[in-house]
Amino acid sequence: MPRKSWLALAALVLMPAAANGHEAIPGVTGFASQLLHPLVDTEQLFLLVSAAMIAGRMVRGSIWSAMFALVAGMLAGKGLHMLVPWLPLVWYAPLLLLAISGLVLAGFSRIAAIPGLGLIAASGAVIAIAIVPDEPTGISLASALAGTLVSGTVLLLVGGYALQQVQSRWGGIALRIAGAWLAAIAMLNLALVWKTLAGAGQG
Repeated sequence: MPRKSWLALAALVLMPAAANGHEAIPGVTGFASQLLHPLVDTEQLFLLVSAAMIAGRMVRGSIWSAMFALVAGMLAGKGLHMLVPWLPLVWYAPLLLLAISGLVLAGFSRIAAIPGLGLIAASGAVIAIAIVPDEPTGISLASALAGTLVSGTVLLLVGGYALQQVQSRWGGIALRIAGAWLAAIAMLNLALVWKTLAGAGQG
């Protein structure tokens, strides 16, 4: 399959959709559902993967700082969402952030602490803003946020630590190529959605 076809297919998979309290996997509800949700929601999964890749490109020993940045970002993002309820309407934020993260990964073999932690925290905030609990209660919200925090931090710690061990030249090149693909998929997705919205407006 040609490269453009692969990019188009990946973009369609990443097509933005409103996050909700539906079952991530049929038959699985409650905390377990929220625990799995970031792994089956493509936007959240791609953001977590990019965050782990960024952590992997930072200096060794920074993995715990990356984890705290993700947690702080999620807590701040959900707090901001509670103050500004219309934030989920900014649907392009995850794709725009994914494009920026991908470009940074593609452009730099090593990522400095401040921009790296900033992108990881921003990813956490965007993911948390999309979290909608099963029920409109404080306990349900806390459970949803906790589930996403657990799965997100585990993926970041495992993925980031593993990538920090990659020191070979070819390993670095592979990560930069992966970053370029993430950026391309996000930008193609943005273009597709804008085209769809423009067509609907003209209709």
